[in-house]
Amino acid sequence: MIWYRGGGYPPGMDATLRLAQQPEADALLARSPLALLTGMLLDQQVPMEWAFTGPYTIARRMGADDLDAHEIAAYDPERFPELLSEKPAVHRYPGSMAKRIQQLCQYLVEPTTATRPPCGATPPPAPNSSSG
Repeated sequence: MIWYRGGGYPPGMDATLRLAQQPEADALLARSPLALLTGMLLDQQVPMEWAFTGPYTIARRMGADDLDAHEIAAYDPERFPELLSEKPAVHRYPGSMAKRIQQLCQYLVEPTTATRPPCGATPPPAPNSSSG
């Protein structure tokens, strides 16, 4: 995942996506790495277009133009599933997906994530523990 200090993608990385098949939802996916990642998370056991419309629906229900990892991570865990369950539901399993989305956002915003090696990176060697 490419994260840029100013939010969104780095300059020059313009994306045109047509995953949701709705112009507003596709525009959000194109400008927001978190929305795209959330769509990927939702892309389980539902049609792809439904999954990738989910981030746009969540943002609208939260009264925003984009998803905010800090806001989602801090959202009341009892109320967030209700947000995804409103008709039409964001996913076939809104309660389960709400929990996963919140866990993802909590992982992204917790301070220790900056010190973790990137996914797939070779971990540093363990300190030599031989006593000589």
